[in-house]
Amino acid sequence: MIGEIAGFDWDDGNWPKCGKHGVLREEIESVLLGRSRSGTG
Repeated sequence: MIGEIAGFDWDDGNWPKCGKHGVLREEIESVLLGRSRSGTG
């Protein structure tokens, strides 16, 4: 069983790589938490 996620630690290396694709931190975190924000359902 997976425990509860307390938060995310965005460092100087991983955030810019995600952000350059036009994805918001909130969108990434929502997907990882199982709460899709894609607007498709």
